[in-house]
Amino acid sequence: MNRDEILLCTGLPPERAAEMLAQTLQATLAVYESVPVVYRRVVGEWHDRATVGGKVCKNYLRDETAAPHEQSIYDSGYDTIYEVWLSSAVPGDVGESLQAEEARRIFTEITERMPFPTVHTDGSALILSAWDPKLGRTDFPPGTGYDEEDRQHWEPYAHPGAPK
Repeated sequence: MNRDEILLCTGLPPERAAEMLAQTLQATLAVYESVPVVYRRVVGEWHDRATVGGKVCKNYLRDETAAPHEQSIYDSGYDTIYEVWLSSAVPGDVGESLQAEEARRIFTEITERMPFPTVHTDGSALILSAWDPKLGRTDFPPGTGYDEEDRQHWEPYAHPGAPK
């Protein structure tokens, strides 16, 4: 099962961003091997068997040496990654569908309750949605990549500034 990734421009250390995410999402914050993990029970029929959550860390996918024309959405101003995954209690295709649904729900909750510019990717090659306090929310056309080829779609959300 893939993971979804939610990129945030917080201007905060990952530990502080994780605390804020846990509070905003009414989730549990745990620390495993010094990495903050935010998780909660899945909503719906799997609620008693599945959790959704993941680690919160510095944007380790950012390439600060990428030339402007080679940058992806990961190389812009997003300093934090929330890697969202679903517990393995849910089988195969059902799990992938449920994870995508839960990640969309988490993205929406973040954008409705937190001031941070935020991007949701599917963790493989697609950018799904973005939100910025000045620009609002955009749900990108299916198949929108997060690299140079689809820059015209996500460019307005590149290089956000962390709220003061």
